[in-house]
Amino acid sequence: SNAVAAANVSGTVNIAWLESGSVYFIYGTGSGTVNFDFDVSMTGPGQPDVVRQRRYTGSTGDVAWIDRVDFDDATKYNTITFSYVHDDQVDTPGSSARFMGVIVDGVKTREGVYLIVR
Repeated sequence: SNAVAAANVSGTVNIAWLESGSVYFIYGTGSGTVNFDFDVSMTGPGQPDVVRQRRYTGSTGDVAWIDRVDFDDATKYNTITFSYVHDDQVDTPGSSARFMGVIVDGVKTREGVYLIVR
């Protein structure tokens, strides 16, 4: 068994309560070969979705990536949704893939920023 393998992670950050700011997503691998997909989309009523995708396949050492999504008008966009999916599952371990966290940094317009992680 591979006790350090990360679970796949998805979630939504509500940015409707922020005027502007950035959301940082931190993930990486401990060793070996890593294959992962990281998708982020920013949505809002009547606005085109802003989508960012990262696909990675290859050998690494101890590596971490940080992806940043910036927003400057929360009246246009109100949610940022993310998904981190990797192939380092219990039945095919090897890369020690890790999702390390989400950081929300912004200018508050009202109370109530929250994060939902599934």
